[in-house]
Amino acid sequence: MFDFVNRFNVVTLGTRMTKQKIITLKKTTEEEFWDATKAVKKLIDDYTKSIEFLRISFDNFLENGNQGERYRAFYPEIRIEVKSFAAIDSRLSFGHVTEPGIYAATVTQPKLFE
Repeated sequence: MFDFVNRFNVVTLGTRMTKQKIITLKKTTEEEFWDATKAVKKLIDDYTKSIEFLRISFDNFLENGNQGERYRAFYPEIRIEVKSFAAIDSRLSFGHVTEPGIYAATVTQPKLFE
């Protein structure tokens, strides 16, 4: 069987509902960026790791069958914090928020933001 622990930073979760183990990537540490290019690079890196993990997991499943394990990965999340009520042109094509707060979204194709 493929050694996920050494190849990826994974965690194995138990579940009471089923007898299957859930193998997933450990949550990456949050980072703050003031440079959009660096933020997009981090999104792409996290996305690529998740896709590679799932591809290898799928290949392992095809090669060895169901070993009582489930594999889980997630899209990367980007979060912004808006602290002001400044009047900004709401016609901007990349988004608009109406009030201060923390806003988050998962990104399914981060390469589109390069």
